[in-house]
Amino acid sequence: MCRIRTVFRRLQSLFRKDRMENDLAEELQFHLESEIQKNMAAGITPEDARYSALRSFGGVEQIKEESRDVRRSRWIETLGQDVSFGLRILRKKPGITLIIVFTLALGVGATIAIFGVINAVLLQPLPYKDSDRIMVLWSTSRQGDAGVSLADFADWRDQNQVFTQVASWGSREPLVLIGKDEADPINAMSATASFFSLLGVRTALGRTFLPEEDNPGGKLVVVLSHSLWQRRFGGDPNVVGKAVRLSEETYTVVGVLPSDFRFFGGAFGGSVDLWTSQSIYEAVHWGYRWNRVGNVIAKLKPAMTLKEAQAGMDVIGRRLQKQYPTTNAGWGIEVLPLREVLVRDLRPTLLILLAAVGSVLLIVCANVANLLLARAVARLREITVRMALGASRLRLIRQLLTESLLLSGLGGIAGLLVGAWFVVMIATYLPQELRAQYRSLDLNRFRIDGLVLSFMIVASLLSGLLFGLAPALYASKSNLNEGLKEGRTLTTGSRPHRWLNLFVVSELGLSLVLLISAGLMLKSLWLLEHVKLGFNPESLLSMTLFLNPSKYSETSQKEAFFRQLTQRIQDLPGVQSVCMAIPPPLSGSGRPSNFVIDGRPEPTPAEMPSAQDRYADPNFFAVVGIPLVKGRVFTEADISCSRDHQ
Repeated sequence: MCRIRTVFRRLQSLFRKDRMENDLAEELQFHLESEIQKNMAAGITPEDARYSALRSFGGVEQIKEESRDVRRSRWIETLGQDVSFGLRILRKKPGITLIIVFTLALGVGATIAIFGVINAVLLQPLPYKDSDRIMVLWSTSRQGDAGVSLADFADWRDQNQVFTQVASWGSREPLVLIGKDEADPINAMSATASFFSLLGVRTALGRTFLPEEDNPGGKLVVVLSHSLWQRRFGGDPNVVGKAVRLSEETYTVVGVLPSDFRFFGGAFGGSVDLWTSQSIYEAVHWGYRWNRVGNVIAKLKPAMTLKEAQAGMDVIGRRLQKQYPTTNAGWGIEVLPLREVLVRDLRPTLLILLAAVGSVLLIVCANVANLLLARAVARLREITVRMALGASRLRLIRQLLTESLLLSGLGGIAGLLVGAWFVVMIATYLPQELRAQYRSLDLNRFRIDGLVLSFMIVASLLSGLLFGLAPALYASKSNLNEGLKEGRTLTTGSRPHRWLNLFVVSELGLSLVLLISAGLMLKSLWLLEHVKLGFNPESLLSMTLFLNPSKYSETSQKEAFFRQLTQRIQDLPGVQSVCMAIPPPLSGSGRPSNFVIDGRPEPTPAEMPSAQDRYADPNFFAVVGIPLVKGRVFTEADISCSRDHQ
């Protein structure tokens, strides 16, 4: 209770300062009058009695100062005085104040922007339930990682003892959504029933897939994305249960996903428009373990570690190698956290960017320290007078650091605005390819949250201490005799001159590092611009086209359409030649196919070579500019032979 009363009185001294001062004066006056009366009672004259009382007290004002210090709130009052005095000093020199604040705003703003990206990508949890327990599983061999066959997935799901749920998903070739008067290509993916429940996704309407819909030959059902529901169905609340025509099949809509659901992957980039049950897409491959084209995610059991999960899956991998030596010999299982899979390509780049903007901030601090040191030299006479009046060195350092922290605080606030603008620019001009590749990271929603705000405060305070400490130490160590002399200037070898040299050398060193790094980056970009692609991309235009299966169901109809289309495009002014290919070069689409070379021993399943295959007409190589090294290109006879084979 005594401590509580003490704290309460100290708080009172902050908010009721005038009353506390009056009470203190009255109390001291009471004790002084009592001492005077005591002296007068001893036979001393009133004048001598007052003098004796004052002498025994030791000075009323000194006692007041000691009483204020006992309250232990004096440092707050002193801080308020320092802040008030610092603001007056900054207002007296608005030009240099604005320059320093603007310089700090750029340095702090760039640092905040990059940290905001790192916060969104590397630090914030993924938008899934228990995202830290979600793992990605790959098939792996000496040749590298690969996808997972549905047969292996079924064994992993049924035999594992380390996961609560295991789900599979895969990309589909774009479907065609057929309406009354239009047919649109739809970016689709397939997934097993446990996929959405594993991620903790709740539908906006309806439901997701049921376990029985994983079985081959199950009902054709589809879950719509929120954007497709709004775009093609007008946000119809009764869309669940309706039939939709996708390519040559009719599907039933069973649910609509929420607007904030995102997941990485998908054919041909872009957002995923709808999801189908995976058994529909790959039921024909269910027994083919060599067809490793799927993807698997799993959720760890509580308290289960990544190392324990990897050990458990290694046991299953060795078991399958013995059980299916023809397809699984040499193939193991790799377990990785979902976040690691998503950010492993981005993390080094982001950390390098943070180091770069951190160097820029250090250069800014050195520059500001130069300005403050020059201003400290100009204020040397003022500081010396204050020292002559009794100000201690610690008191002067605190005052000067308060001014530096005020500058860094103003620079931090301005930097927060600049950083927010940088964040908007990053989100606006982020390449579409990056958005598609890292869709689940939601790179468009960088925001200034509590962590970024805390980072700004820490960065501003450290910056203020960094660029304010050296000028404060120099100014507070001034010689009284030298400081009171008029017209004192910097001379070579003097202490401030050495500080200035140190800051200039630091700026040049950091700038040189950044300049070299920027030069290397520009060189890398130049090399990327001039890398040999194997074809000539100049003056090439491409478009993607999907036919309505209801109008072009026969192969002859499709051939006639494309033959007429290419002829009409060829007749357009400015068109030199036309070709068709599925998919286009460097699209990143397509799936690898295993192959065996005639005349060579057949490799083991783990060493089987694979390559992505594409379809092209005879004009493709000439139009794209791919040189022929040996042999010949396709001919119309090859197309006829392929048609007869089908």
